[in-house]
Amino acid sequence: MKKKTMAMILSFSMVFTGLGMEAAPQKAAAVSNSTAAAVQTEADSTGTPEVTTVPEDAVKTPDASQETKTPEQESGTPAETDQPEKTPAAATEAPAQTPAQTPVNTPAATVTPAAVTTTSPAAIATNGALKVGERFTAGNFVYSITAEAAGNVKAAVKVRGLSVDGKTKTSVTIPASVTWQGVDYVVSGINEKSFKDNTKLTSVKVGKNVTYIGKRAFQGMTSLKSLTIGSGVTKIKKFAFAGCKSLRKVTIPAKTTFIGEKAFQNCKKLKAVIINSKKINTINSNAFRYVKSGCYVVVPSGKKNTYRSLLLGAKASKLKIYVY
Repeated sequence: MKKKTMAMILSFSMVFTGLGMEAAPQKAAAVSNSTAAAVQTEADSTGTPEVTTVPEDAVKTPDASQETKTPEQESGTPAETDQPEKTPAAATEAPAQTPAQTPVNTPAATVTPAAVTTTSPAAIATNGALKVGERFTAGNFVYSITAEAAGNVKAAVKVRGLSVDGKTKTSVTIPASVTWQGVDYVVSGINEKSFKDNTKLTSVKVGKNVTYIGKRAFQGMTSLKSLTIGSGVTKIKKFAFAGCKSLRKVTIPAKTTFIGEKAFQNCKKLKAVIINSKKINTINSNAFRYVKSGCYVVVPSGKKNTYRSLLLGAKASKLKIYVY
């Protein structure tokens, strides 16, 4: 029994020994390769000239991944060592951009106040020059700018109404010119409704530079008895003196060319109209309607027939026409 057992052990050992003999060359090759790798590693770390000429096969054999990993394994430094170097760079660039943007926005904020100060009322008041449409008060009247001075053309204004002081007066004279903050203005017109429905004024004189009397400018002034129209007036617009029930006499200046619709309607005490102009070409409808019965009109020589036709067309057939 012991002999059979020994025989079996010997046969198994021979089988395993044969297998070991076949695998021996492979193990030997593996040992030689590891030895060469160790030699190469020592050569890389020591930098001796003998090792640098030997690993020609070693340079070709490892791929790019092996060359990349070898220094990482030798130094023990992780592959993320490059990342921290980029992170501070990005962090330093971000603050550098922030100051660069701040100066750009700062001048933009300072431009707006500069633009406001150039157009402020304080700037206008300093040089005394007003723009068209702007207003000021002087004496008994409120004026608004109609033209700015340019070359030979003078600055001009029109009357817009009575000032606080003017509203207490019973008699006013519209000046030929007015000065405000060192600038002289020609008073060239009377705006519409400037004195409408004023019942306090009894006498009004219009300056020589006024060229027109606006619509309804003196309408409804029931206390107005005395009226002097300036020599420069060319147009008396519609309803200009309508309803001035106390008015008794009107003189139309020499430059007048136009009398508007119902300009003197309902002037029930008006008994004399003196026309000094030879240039009137338009008297609109009802210009003298409902004036005092027996009212007469005095016209320049040679204009009787012309003005008679105009008055008939304006439905003023009851007026008596005389020539001076």
